[in-house]
Amino acid sequence: MDSPHLNQKRLNLPEHKLIQQVDTRWNSTYYMLERYLEQYEAIKTTLCLLDRNDLMIPRERNTALQEVVKILTPFESVTREISSENYISGSKIILISRCLQRLESTSVTSHSLAESLVTEMRALFLGMEESNLLSVSTLLDARFKKLAFSDKDAAERGVRIHISEASVDVPAGNSRVNEPSVSIQSAEPQSNDLWKVFDKQVAQVATQRTSSTSAYTEVQQFMRSPVISRSECPLKW
Repeated sequence: MDSPHLNQKRLNLPEHKLIQQVDTRWNSTYYMLERYLEQYEAIKTTLCLLDRNDLMIPRERNTALQEVVKILTPFESVTREISSENYISGSKIILISRCLQRLESTSVTSHSLAESLVTEMRALFLGMEESNLLSVSTLLDARFKKLAFSDKDAAERGVRIHISEASVDVPAGNSRVNEPSVSIQSAEPQSNDLWKVFDKQVAQVATQRTSSTSAYTEVQQFMRSPVISRSECPLKW
């Protein structure tokens, strides 16, 4: 009797073992179905030779299984991507939640699954763009910035929050622009003391910006600059 291994070779299929579902890991269900579909012909041939056709899932149901795997693929991709990263991924949460809620399906069975998943996610991710922590971290990611938001008002609110926070952290006078050397002298040396206070005020206005102005300018310059490639590390920006 031919072994499953020989059937895989004959059918030119990858020599993979089947995967068993584990209740505590949802990904195992995805991997089980994916591997089953991959090895369907080898499984069918083996069961036929064993006279156990009763164990076969009807071919017409494979279409539904393929749709289910297609629907679950984005979730598996997100899990794998986040688990493999070596840096904080909080800036991806808003964008990922938006992408996951755009599930589409063509079959009746998988359409019901897609609708259920989207309904649950909408409840779970409700108000996520309003989170100060998530919105600011997303805006400061050079790969995403405002493009990650579905709500423009939430994005602008996040920008204002960051400017406010940055204003506290940036001491006035640390950032300087157009620092001309201000030296105002009177034609009459004896009048220097008279103009000293005004000259000092002019010098301060010409060379210093307040912390809020500095923060606003820096943030706006960052927001106007192009986003970097999604494959680049935002920490190296």
